[in-house]
Amino acid sequence: MAGEERECPVCYRPFDRLSRAPRRLGRCPCPHALCTRCLQELAARGPAGVACPFCRAPVSLPAGGVIALPLDLGLWERLATAAREEEEEEEEDGYKNPDREKSRASKRNLWKAARKLWRRALSAPARNPRRPVMDSKELRDLAMMTCYIM
Repeated sequence: MAGEERECPVCYRPFDRLSRAPRRLGRCPCPHALCTRCLQELAARGPAGVACPFCRAPVSLPAGGVIALPLDLGLWERLATAAREEEEEEEEDGYKNPDREKSRASKRNLWKAARKLWRRALSAPARNPRRPVMDSKELRDLAMMTCYIM
């Protein structure tokens, strides 16, 4: 997959399958794909729709807004294939991406803390307002884990 296809031509950040999903400008005749975030920023500037930043072709947004614009399915599949190949190479080499492992561990810890708080809230007697469901240390830990994941 060519490098220029892997990144948004507006913000130069890599496409992904989440908030930077590659989208086409609906019925626009141009072949440009932009990331969802850039399209949202362009849509926020004008109420009537967006214009392709490269060929200036005007496009009216569908009722669902930017999210309703069609994905660039060819690019979407190439992103999925590239991600699978990267994971397979890591497995073959025995190399684990430390950033990915750290992110997974952070998410696991966040869910653990959330489950603990939920169990504690469910086990608290309904009529005992003096027993705290969560203390400030638990809230601080939960907030910190959420910040690291975002």
